[in-house]
Amino acid sequence: MKIKAADAELDWPITYVLATGETIETATWSVEPAGELAVKEGSEDISGATVSCLLTGGERGKRYDVTCRVVTNQGRKDPRTVTFLIGPAVAV
Repeated sequence: MKIKAADAELDWPITYVLATGETIETATWSVEPAGELAVKEGSEDISGATVSCLLTGGERGKRYDVTCRVVTNQGRKDPRTVTFLIGPAVAV
C-alpha cells in the first residue's frame, strides 16, 4: 500500500518485466472507487518497460485501487493494481 496526500500531484510508475524484443503497446489506467482520486487526463506515459500516470485528489482516510492494464506487442496482458491510502498533507 502507498500513502498519498490528498493535495499531492505526483507521477506513479509501474515497471514491467518484458521479454527480449517485447514492448508495451497500450497502458489503460482505472481507479476504484471512481470519484475523488483520478488519473490526470493526458498524463499517461509509456517509457520502455515503465508506465506512469499523474494521480490527483483523493479523500483523506479513504483507500483506492489504481490498476494499470498493459498489452504488449506479443499480445500479453498484465494488469497491476496498487492500493493507495489518502493521508494528510506532509509538512516540510
